[in-house]
This record gives sequence, C-alpha cells and structure tokens, in this order.
Amino acid sequence: MRSIIKKEFTLSNEEQEILVRACRIKKFKYAETIYNEVDDRTHYYYLLNGNIEITKL
Repeated sequence: MRSIIKKEFTLSNEEQEILVRACRIKKFKYAETIYNEVDDRTHYYYLLNGNIEITKL
C-alpha cells in the first residue's frame, strides 16, 4: 500500500530565501538509501523527481 504524506507550512519571504540559498541538488542511484532513522536530523529532503519508499525494519 502506498501513501503520500503532505506537510504544509508557511515561511516568510526571508526564510524562503535562506532556505533556497542553502539547497543543494543531489542525484541518488536507484535503491540507494538516503536517510536512516539513526542519522542526525540536520537536513531536509525535497523530492524534485522520482519516487521514494519509506521502510522501517
């Protein structure tokens, strides 16, 4: 079963500009793990193209 989780929030114009300047585009290989539950939560990921699968073992 697939589900899509959407989180909506509002940023000020200044906050948006700070976020855009901090963004880096990165391509991942098919089936590559981009985040593990034990990783430090210091980044946000925004999917531009493709699909992700969230799995908890």
